[in-house]
Amino acid sequence: MAEKMSCAERALAAIMNEPVDRLPVAPLACGVNRRLAGTNYVRYSTSGEGYADAWVAGWEFYGYDGIVGLGDLSVIAGDMGAGVWYPEENTRMIKNPLVKGPDDYLRLKVPEINKGTRMWDLVEGVRLTKKRVGKDVFVLPLVEGPLLSLTQLAGTERVLMDMVRCPDKLHVALQLMVEVDKKFCQACVEAGADGIVMDYLWGNYSCLGDEQYMEFDGQT
Repeated sequence: MAEKMSCAERALAAIMNEPVDRLPVAPLACGVNRRLAGTNYVRYSTSGEGYADAWVAGWEFYGYDGIVGLGDLSVIAGDMGAGVWYPEENTRMIKNPLVKGPDDYLRLKVPEINKGTRMWDLVEGVRLTKKRVGKDVFVLPLVEGPLLSLTQLAGTERVLMDMVRCPDKLHVALQLMVEVDKKFCQACVEAGADGIVMDYLWGNYSCLGDEQYMEFDGQT
């Protein structure tokens, strides 16, 4: 058993398969921590301060080693033009997909990450959180992977069907989504993120087989 470690020491030792004083923990507890900060879901998911207040409150209360920063799965899609529903005390969700037909995949554009966008809010949440917790706690924002973002833009059923109906257009859209993710991740790192949690939601056998996964998600 190792002597008492800092959060960063514990996490790095575990990664290197070295002795640790206890297992490092980085739970996917994000929006729920808004309750510890005494705020509602609207403020939590639409401002950097809302994110930081909740993430830091959860870390202080539970004492875990890494802060996984998740807004919801519609952040990128909403900034690209999909209609998002904002219930006061529930997760944001897409109510009006941007992609209505096959040619819409070819019209998608990489958005700017400017003040007023939800990607900006998440990046600002990373910056404020890192400033508050310091270098010894890992701040790990969650970013939607290319296929996941595309299913938010078009709807899951449409995308899964279009893997058969128009795969070439889907590939064009997925490459654009890669560029969106690269831009988003770079902004998070510049804000102080210690790493990125990339969400490949559809990478399991209940959704895609090996060949489909490698063609539409594994190679992006």
